[in-house]
Amino acid sequence: MPSWFRRYLLPGLVFQSIIIAGGYGTGREAVEFFLEYGAVGGLLGMVPATILVSLTTHRKARYGEQGGHCAGCSEHFQSRHLEVDHIVSRAKGGTDHIENLQLLCGSCSRIKGDRGMEYLRVKLQLGGPA
Repeated sequence: MPSWFRRYLLPGLVFQSIIIAGGYGTGREAVEFFLEYGAVGGLLGMVPATILVSLTTHRKARYGEQGGHCAGCSEHFQSRHLEVDHIVSRAKGGTDHIENLQLLCGSCSRIKGDRGMEYLRVKLQLGGPA
């Protein structure tokens, strides 16, 4: 039984690179993945592949814009210690657009959850988690 990664995400990445970037996807990769799983696997894989690629790109952009600082507590962290956070959560209608994304440290991310930044700021001023 093939893994989810091999069945959907990898063909999506290959399909995306062939169609959009024209770069790393070769004819051999297309035959290898799409004949085994079909075009549907590649098309279905484009959604998570696109999200993965865009969040990685957005993360780097936000890290530079925020100067490596958490948007909540303003402490400086290495990129790997910051988490991508939706300012307005997806559950409340927020999007994955870069204007709705920020980087929070793990502690601030856990405190904020799917609530707004006002909640986080109040909790940080009070000096305690939820």
